[in-house]
Amino acid sequence: MAGPRLEVSQNGQSVGHIQRALEPEPHRFRYLPGIPPAAAVSLLVPPAEVDYFAAGPGVLHPVFAMNLPEGDLRQAIAARFSRDLPTVFDDYALLGLVGRSQIGRLRYAASESQPPERPLPLSIPTLLQARGTRAVFNELFERYLTSAGVSGVQPKVLVQSEAPAATPGRPVDRLTFPETTHIIKAFDPARWPDLAVNEHLCLLASGSAGLPTAKVQVADDGGVLVVERFDRDPAGLYLGFEDICSLSGRLPEGKYEGSYEDVADLVARLILPQSETVRELRKFFKTLVLSVGVRNGDAHLKNFGVLYANAETGPVTLAPVFDVITTTAYLDRDRMALSLGGRKEWPSAKRLIEFGIRHCHLTPADARAAVQEVVSGIANARGELTRVTTAFVRQKMEAEWAYGLELDPPAAIRTTQRK
Repeated sequence: MAGPRLEVSQNGQSVGHIQRALEPEPHRFRYLPGIPPAAAVSLLVPPAEVDYFAAGPGVLHPVFAMNLPEGDLRQAIAARFSRDLPTVFDDYALLGLVGRSQIGRLRYAASESQPPERPLPLSIPTLLQARGTRAVFNELFERYLTSAGVSGVQPKVLVQSEAPAATPGRPVDRLTFPETTHIIKAFDPARWPDLAVNEHLCLLASGSAGLPTAKVQVADDGGVLVVERFDRDPAGLYLGFEDICSLSGRLPEGKYEGSYEDVADLVARLILPQSETVRELRKFFKTLVLSVGVRNGDAHLKNFGVLYANAETGPVTLAPVFDVITTTAYLDRDRMALSLGGRKEWPSAKRLIEFGIRHCHLTPADARAAVQEVVSGIANARGELTRVTTAFVRQKMEAEWAYGLELDPPAAIRTTQRK
């Protein structure tokens, strides 16, 4: 038996709908007639006059589940809205709440619902300079709670920046883009001290290594991180974005399954035009090397993705680097999120080079050069580690960044890592 449905749109144009099913039947998606291949909701779901059924009762299709909030963020939304919903609070209901504000170009809304009133645009410079930005974020979280269509367990919201930049005495009377432009992220300082600064510096190392990287700013007091959305074209239209988790047919809870070999093989199949495959694989290889070098144990399937404007002809490219953290600063025994060569222990530079040659189709010389570019990028950013104010976090990051890609780190470092 079928229930309500959510309309699916791209940049304001309806393309189909998700029909809620009552258990034990699965939800189904169907395109509207005449949708061109370029407007596919996913690289894996081409337009056709058929019903696309979810994998089982109660779950969404991977591409629709991709941006659902997780962990504490999901619980906060449930606490606010679950009692007012006509149905149980499940993934379908959650998508209906946050579906109007999403990463990528897909949007979701109940056919009979009215658009919610949009929160006023936010002055990013004012936020970054505020005192007590964690408290400010808590207010933003309440205001933008239904603009949380971005995956992850840490609190975050999608906001729209003011344009032009706000200045004293000059009111802002127009917007550059019709929807959200930035992601605001905050972290529990008791559990994860200086995590916003940690991520900012890791992404600084990424850019210094020559990798396309999300543009980020950290608040003056280190309380929040502001990430500029990278899924828009110059005209302000949103691009298709899919993470590797959904493209591998997995729901978000499967993000720690699989291997980096699987990711490389999938990226190689997706890139368009195919003549750019090796160039994009080199980006993926360097991103993996970066995660090893800064000891990012959270480089899971959802932290890699692709961008495209045309699902049929491309180009389909690897998304910029985002969400990189030195996790071992907090989790001393942390390992890689996925396996490499059947193991999750941190690999040596030699093993990484072998992976680059075998699975990313790089020449030995180019694989070594790519590793050296990352080593140089990390070294260039190490001077900024003084911005980490928590002593144990700074000391661990300094040690990890200095020796993360060394074949044989000093005994003192090896001893520290075992504690």
